[in-house]
Amino acid sequence: MPGSATRALDRYTRADELGRVSVLIDHIDEGEVVGVCGPVLIRVVDGGPTELVQIDRVRRLVERELGNKAAVGLWIVLHHGTPSPSLGVARHSRDNVSALADRLCVVYSMLGIGFWAATVRKVAAMFNRLIGTPAPFEATIEDGARRMGLELVGADPEALLRGVEEMTERLREYRVRAAS
Repeated sequence: MPGSATRALDRYTRADELGRVSVLIDHIDEGEVVGVCGPVLIRVVDGGPTELVQIDRVRRLVERELGNKAAVGLWIVLHHGTPSPSLGVARHSRDNVSALADRLCVVYSMLGIGFWAATVRKVAAMFNRLIGTPAPFEATIEDGARRMGLELVGADPEALLRGVEEMTERLREYRVRAAS
């Protein structure tokens, strides 16, 4: 949080002077931003692809977080128009992420409507069947944060909502800098 004092809660998480958890950005590019907020890994995708490199990045981050937590959340926020991954990427996910499914809580927020949302929901449902973890789908970030708070012990919905808002702002700033 710009301009506020922070203190370390653990190796990856910070809190401001009021104890509010902030997100730590792990990766950012033109199409996505990935960070950690408490026990939840958040991937905000706005037009970026989901290819093997993105799956492997998320898997490595989940494994890192599982090194010091009994379970972690994976909240995937997809903006309207984000492309669906290929069947090959789905198979790669099955082969590389399914071993983590019993310690992973997945929630999706699909920020779009119509044909895009219906298509992405079907692809995401297929992903989750392949890796063996159920994942609820929400239509807003507020509902996604609330759902993660219900599904994963230790997940703070207010902190998660602030985290996604901060990540989305960082993605906008990144795009402005990249365009200039």
